[in-house]
Amino acid sequence: MAHFYFEALEQVGDPTMREDVVAAIGQISRDTVAGLLEFDPETRVALQSNEHIPVSF
Repeated sequence: MAHFYFEALEQVGDPTMREDVVAAIGQISRDTVAGLLEFDPETRVALQSNEHIPVSF
């Protein structure tokens, strides 16, 4: 999950702009060992695989 945060932080540039960092995380999608992982930008829930199974960490 740290990969998502650091990629979003790189896009935003300022860690104090939390809402912008969260919005950037919502735009990231990655293939992982466990399958596709992305975040729903509205609910902020992690979604895994092509079936978008909700995941909590």
